[in-house]
Amino acid sequence: AARQTPPVPSQPFVLDQERMQIRYYGRLLELSRYEYGLLRLLRLASVTDRLHADDRFARDWATFDPVRRGELIGTRHDGTPVTAPDDGCIVFPNALALPDTEWFYFARPSERRLDGTA
Repeated sequence: AARQTPPVPSQPFVLDQERMQIRYYGRLLELSRYEYGLLRLLRLASVTDRLHADDRFARDWATFDPVRRGELIGTRHDGTPVTAPDDGCIVFPNALALPDTEWFYFARPSERRLDGTA
């Protein structure tokens, strides 16, 4: 029988609160409880794709590194700066990303309350 490709999820991130897991395009992310808690308190605001193999980060970024509005995150192959759109943090930076794939996510603090109050 031919192998069928599983369907691509409609949302990149799926939060499973019961199992305390986050899936990215169906792939389970290996997160510590601390990382899981932080991601629940952040709102992924945007994704930036790597457009060219020579696009470069300004430094070695790690998930949850804070950035300030206008801070240099990287530089495009043509010299165009890639800067933080606001105060927030970098999530899932991938220095090995192929062109036209996700390079990094930008997150802001969430308005969500975890204590159940409005």
